[in-house]
Amino acid sequence: IEQIPLFMTKPPTEIDPVNSPGLVALQELKYKEDTPEGRALAYKEDGNELFKQKKYKNAVKVYSEGLKQQCSDQLLNAVLYCNRAAANYHLGNMRSSILDATESKKIKPDHLKAYIRGAEANMRLNEYDETITWCDDGLQVDPINSKLKELRIKATQDKKKYERDQRKQKIVDKEKIDIQRNLIDAIQRRGIQLVSSQERARGTRHLKEKKDDLHTIIDSLHLTDANPISKPVHLDEQDKLVWPVMFLYPEYGQSEVILEFHEKSRFVDHINVMFGDEFAPWDVKREYTTDKIEIWYEDLVKCSYIQVSKDSTLGDVINHSKRYVVVSGTPTFIVLVTNSDFKNQFIKINDNH
Repeated sequence: IEQIPLFMTKPPTEIDPVNSPGLVALQELKYKEDTPEGRALAYKEDGNELFKQKKYKNAVKVYSEGLKQQCSDQLLNAVLYCNRAAANYHLGNMRSSILDATESKKIKPDHLKAYIRGAEANMRLNEYDETITWCDDGLQVDPINSKLKELRIKATQDKKKYERDQRKQKIVDKEKIDIQRNLIDAIQRRGIQLVSSQERARGTRHLKEKKDDLHTIIDSLHLTDANPISKPVHLDEQDKLVWPVMFLYPEYGQSEVILEFHEKSRFVDHINVMFGDEFAPWDVKREYTTDKIEIWYEDLVKCSYIQVSKDSTLGDVINHSKRYVVVSGTPTFIVLVTNSDFKNQFIKINDNH
């Protein structure tokens, strides 16, 4: 019985032409009004009902149909635009909401709701100056409107907070740039060669011809990108460089990162900490001991391997070196065992390659 219009207790959410032919007929009659004004009014009422049901997308369509009628009732047109602005607002279409509110107040400059819709949509976009302008214009129509006063106060407060945050961020950005410049100056004074992983992949000829500029250095150090190393190279309080350093163990396909390797620290000091008390869990042959471990690095320009004295500091190896190149901001070294078959084979094969 709910399908019969006379006995309905609430309006249907959807009209089924099969089960509710009476409703379909009534709807068709409704939109067959003799005048554009009558049809536009019918669309407005249906749009309002859809809006109440929170069917904002359908409401936009129905309000749009009302506007297509091009009726001569300017107040009705202003209301249709304003109501569509409200529906667009709830759909998250803020720009469309602002455009509709603009059209509404253009037709009826004293239509207060249009100013509220425009102010609300601009506020959602964090367009504080625009929000204040919409509020001020609306308050010219109704100087005591509480909604516009509240929106204006909030827009003013949020604008001040945004400007304050922007000033703070500029200070932070300047400090960050100063830190980067000091770091790069320190690296350049030490004559440290830097390349990114992409530059390394381009081959030795590119490395020989490479000329560094500020942006290239920052890219090489991964100072602006997400870095798998938790802390990139930095200066300590004494203006000494502290690097993340990677040790590779090719015999077992293992690697290890020393997060903070001071440029004045010796390799032997780290080796004693890492291998002094117990064997590494992957060292099945029990060969990686402090007295047998050797440190090597790859000469990327000459494609050979160079052994490093364990008593050397990191700075001794990478500072003012014509042979060592830091890749992607992380000095990398190869750890081998003295006189092991793997070490002799590894160096021979890679040198021949």
